[in-house]
Amino acid sequence: MLRPTLGTCLGFGTSEELDAAIAHARDALQLTHHVEHIVALSTALRCRFLRAGNFGDFEETVRLLDAVPRPTFKDIGTASLVLHDRHFSHERHWVQLAAWLESQGYRLPARFRPGWEPSWLKDNSFPLSRSDYHAAKFNRISATRIEDGATVWLKLAPVDTAELDISAFFISAPLRFDARNRCCPLLDFLRPPLINDKPFWLIVTPLLRDTMDPTPETVEELARILLALGLVFMHENNVAHRDICLNNTMMDATRLIPGGWSPFVTSRVFPDNSSTGQPLRVNSRSRVPVDYYYIDFGLSTRFPSFADRQLVVGDIAQNISVPELSKRVPYDPFALDVRMYGDMIRRLQYAYCGLDFLQPVVERTVSDNPAERVAAPEVLATLRSVVASQSKASLLVPLRERGSSHVMAWMRYPFRLLANVTSL
Repeated sequence: MLRPTLGTCLGFGTSEELDAAIAHARDALQLTHHVEHIVALSTALRCRFLRAGNFGDFEETVRLLDAVPRPTFKDIGTASLVLHDRHFSHERHWVQLAAWLESQGYRLPARFRPGWEPSWLKDNSFPLSRSDYHAAKFNRISATRIEDGATVWLKLAPVDTAELDISAFFISAPLRFDARNRCCPLLDFLRPPLINDKPFWLIVTPLLRDTMDPTPETVEELARILLALGLVFMHENNVAHRDICLNNTMMDATRLIPGGWSPFVTSRVFPDNSSTGQPLRVNSRSRVPVDYYYIDFGLSTRFPSFADRQLVVGDIAQNISVPELSKRVPYDPFALDVRMYGDMIRRLQYAYCGLDFLQPVVERTVSDNPAERVAAPEVLATLRSVVASQSKASLLVPLRERGSSHVMAWMRYPFRLLANVTSL
């Protein structure tokens, strides 16, 4: 997994030099409360947080930046930029942000940089095979981290959500060192100019991939995913996700797909920054380690302690079948997570054959009465128990979608039995 972005921190030198820079910036700010002193102190504190994980440094950084007026695109000189006629209107702000992001250490794809001309128009090639044909989303875009050439995601997070706070919390010390931490790592965070007159945080995360793309080959591989995505760590740290579903899980596929992939054309790779894509080379999940993560904490709630936990309200989620979701009637967000985790397994049972052994987990998690659902540690214990009760041969059964032909899937079964695949 990528380390946090440190390019803008290199000028501070060692940890001792960074501490001295922070002390000097504090002294300067006490003498004169100028914006440049606030920015200098917040930059140094942000760097120390990314390096060492002191959550107090993060909280102070946010407080300092909140005291500084946000710039506009007019302030940074890009308000009058003219879009290419092949750009979409929802991409305008990325074009306007390109130069500013470059100054912050992130280079956007060619489509969003000055002087872009569509590559497929130059030689009348097939547009879908060109990397610059594919548009960004309003709130998310890929970028190259200039300090090391790594591809990362940039995501706009509204300031009135807890997404940045919770993402930063999970990379604070000592949580960043806990092997059970399955929350998407935060690499960096920036404070961009106002976009459509609204403030956002810009969150930088690794380039992850949909958990089920490609589909796991065996029942065992799917069981590994569910075991990795247990809720215990989040709940132990008093965070309720409140939108648990497969769409909010992703994987670090750098070893599964060592040649990489395009962020927006996930079935292809564009090597050496060329425009023409090539097919992917995919390893087996049973042969290489794969890490799985929860993403998107925009609906999540973090409580200071177990004693401070409270009921919440809200009816927004991808899984709206949970009966207690309500704008007015408070409910337990941790019991909500358990129900959504059970529903996630239940939907996998509907989609794939051979998962009936997971039924004890489903039965303990999906009651319409939140009081009848077990807590996260019991969910994980039950899952571990039912997986351990299965024979190795049954776990190596091909994972097959319901309604699909079983012939091709079963042709590889003898080879899986003969292979020395690591046990769960």
